[in-house]
Amino acid sequence: MKTSDFEMAHSLSNAPLHIEYHSHTFCEVLLFLSGNVSYEVEGKTYRLRTGDLVLTNSSELHRPVVENDRPYERYVVWISNEYLHSLGDDSLGRCFDSSARHYRNLLRPGAELLQAILRVLSLLEGLDDDTGYGRDLLRGCFIRELLVYLNRARLGTHGEMDDVIYDEKVSGIINHINHNLGEPLSLDLLAEQFFVSKYHLIRQFKSYTGLTPHQYILKKRLMAARNLLQQNTSATQAAIQCGFSDYSHFSRSFREEYGMSPKAYLK
Repeated sequence: MKTSDFEMAHSLSNAPLHIEYHSHTFCEVLLFLSGNVSYEVEGKTYRLRTGDLVLTNSSELHRPVVENDRPYERYVVWISNEYLHSLGDDSLGRCFDSSARHYRNLLRPGAELLQAILRVLSLLEGLDDDTGYGRDLLRGCFIRELLVYLNRARLGTHGEMDDVIYDEKVSGIINHINHNLGEPLSLDLLAEQFFVSKYHLIRQFKSYTGLTPHQYILKKRLMAARNLLQQNTSATQAAIQCGFSDYSHFSRSFREEYGMSPKAYLK
């Protein structure tokens, strides 16, 4: 993000897109308008329909899988965690809670609510070239209105959807990893705890996430460490809290993932 609060883009892609699994330091809203796209979040694949919303937070790995037979059109909104906290109402950020295990990354609002969301996004888009009085006040009003509608969509989404593809065992392993990043998470321990052979675990895990368990654990630990550094935790403490027993390995992996050392990121 180039701004400290939020940004919005309305994009149309005709050229082939290949996007790796990634994460952000902010929350993301995607409103899918057209194309042939599936969205993968934390081991679950969501088949998108026009009007679908996908919400991800700063702790979730995700990527769109875009087929090239149709143009891919979408609205994308990025909202910083700091800005969400500054709004003074914690309930506005609840729609971004880590919720993949509850099938809430994919929201499917009704027609009336979808039209309200589209209206607000159109109003935000119209402010891009606005230099008149009260522009920033309007931006703040519109983003709050959008967050209200996103939470209504979240509260109106119940149960499993037919368009979610996942494996219960893989999802259980992912949930365990995400809640125990500071603990030992070797392949042997995971295989023993979930009563599966190491080779079957690797094969199944990669088929649903695109990553081996080791790659996934490393990415999630680095993400967690990055979030701690943003909160001014020391690099050494971030490494320890996120399960790195070797600081040199942590520093090297962090640099490879984010292009700078942990200490440089902290500064």
